[in-house]
Parts: sequence; structure tokens; C-alpha cells
Amino acid sequence: MRHSLLFLTAMVPFVLNAQLTGPSLLPGDTVVQQVLSFFEIPNPEADGSTVWDGTQGDVLDESMSVVFSAPLTPWGKSFAEADFGVESSGTMTYYDFDLAHTYYGGVQNGVEVVYDDPEVYMPLPFGSVLGEVWTDAFAATYAVDGDVYVRGGSVTATYQGTGTLNLPGGEAMSGIHCVDLAEMIVDTLPMGWVYTIEVNSRQLFDEVLFVPRLTMVSLTETLYDENGGILDAASNSFGLRISDYLMDVADVAAVSSFALYPNPAKAGEEIHAVWGGLERGPGAFLILDGVGREVWRERVWPGSRACNIRLPESLSAGTYFLTTDQGNVVKPFVIQP
Repeated sequence: MRHSLLFLTAMVPFVLNAQLTGPSLLPGDTVVQQVLSFFEIPNPEADGSTVWDGTQGDVLDESMSVVFSAPLTPWGKSFAEADFGVESSGTMTYYDFDLAHTYYGGVQNGVEVVYDDPEVYMPLPFGSVLGEVWTDAFAATYAVDGDVYVRGGSVTATYQGTGTLNLPGGEAMSGIHCVDLAEMIVDTLPMGWVYTIEVNSRQLFDEVLFVPRLTMVSLTETLYDENGGILDAASNSFGLRISDYLMDVADVAAVSSFALYPNPAKAGEEIHAVWGGLERGPGAFLILDGVGREVWRERVWPGSRACNIRLPESLSAGTYFLTTDQGNVVKPFVIQP
């Protein structure tokens, strides 16, 4: 039953995505974040302030997310109330910021989950009342392979105060807000089974962007049969730390209208493309071999000025060219053995 549990986990509005964004984000902004081994973020001091050490934890993985403007999925489904979306490794999540941080749903592995009652995380901007609690319920109905799934849940945010966060490289960020989030997601499956995910996290938010610079997450997944018996269960704990936040892509464009890195790279690795000096953003990227034959293509979200590109494992060592469906960029790169 493990495969079912992992598949459903992939559709959850995960803390990694759901809490990645802030009201100052613009299309083309990129966020590079690291997955860390878990360590405790201590409680704020009695006066509501503290200094947190964000240099801890082994880096287990790293990924880049890109903000885009069009509230459409690749299949044409509209998240009309969302102001922007975030793409990370093929997963799209949709949000807006008015008086509160609101999550409307997302897409992963071709499955669209649109919330009938959206998930409201917390009021914006943060208040200053220690212990202030913000609670919301949410609900969705969605389909997987013709079967209908019903989702319900709740999220509670508790404001814990402010402090300073020390980050690798000697960077110290003041005005950091500490927020505890407790989320319960309950999916009722067609055969009467119930799948739950309980997520508890402590997040340290940058007060300017409301971006969580450091997050520690503990989650428990449980699959129940129609009689309430446990069929499968799993728990995991890990950290997330933003290692790079690029807001002004125009700065990159001033040097070059198109940047591609790392270059050279290896087949199967992820490379990052950033652009900003083009009259029109590309609709898709193409990889051409040395004689101009197309060997790979991937769509780019409208409004984006950056994206992640996973190089196909099948590419042999040699020189290739990254271009767009408009032909307004041609960038050579090398795949190493």
C-alpha cells in the first residue's frame, strides 16, 4: 500500500510550496531553497524576541521555484481568483494576497485540485500580539482516473514573536517573525478509505516579503480502511532554508538578455535559465543537437522570466543549443560525460 500513500502525498499543498511566497513577489522571481536535516527551532524568549541560528542542518537537496503570472494550468483550468502561481519541479500552486495569505489549489502529476473553500493561512501583514491565533477550514473535490476524492481540513497559525535569524555566510536578518502552523488534511477515497496528513511546522518569516527563510516541518501520513483500521502510516521531519532569492531579473538582463547555469552540466541534472531582455517571453524551450535537430522541448509559463530545466538522461556528452519556440535566443551549452 506504500505506493498509494506516496502518490497521494504528492498532491498535498505541501509546506514547501504553500508557504513559499509573499505579497511583493513578481513574475520571474526565483527562490532557491535547501532541504535540511531536521533540527529544533527554539521558542522565542519570554519577551517575544530571540536570535535563531539558521546555519545548522545538513543540506540534503536543493531546488529552485519560479513565480508566474497566468492563473492557468497546462490543461486550461483557470484559478481565476489567484493573483500568481509558483512552479517547482513541475508542480504548480496558486495564491493571492489581499488581507490574508490564501491558497487556491494546484497541479501535480496531471492532477488538478481546485479548492471550493480556499485555505487561508494567516492575516497579512502580521500583527504584534504574542499568541494570536488564526484558524481556517478548507475543502475541495477532485478526480483521479475517474474516481472522485473529497478533501477537508483545517489550518491554525499561532504568532510567536520576532527576532533575528543568523544565516550561512554571516548574514543576519532582523525583523524575523516566528509563526507556528498546524495543518490537518483529510481525503476521503472512493472505496471508503480515509487518508490524512498532519503537518506541524515552525516558520521564520522575513517581515518584508513574508517569505519563510527557515522552516522546520514534522508530518505524519496515515491511511485508514473503511472501518477505521490503519493500513499504512509514515512520518518524516526535515527543514527548509532559502539560500537565494532573486527578485530583480532585470539586473541579470542588463549584463546579458539570457543566462544559463551551470554550464557545462551533466545529463539528468537541472540547469537554470533566466531571461529579461526579450520583447516577448518564450512559450517553450527547445534543446537542439549539434546539427540542429530538436531533441527535447518544455513549455514555459506566460509571464515567467526564469525556469528550471531538467536535462534528459538520454543526452550523450557534447555541445547542444538551448533556444525558444520564437527563435529569439540561442544559447550553447555543454553536457559532460
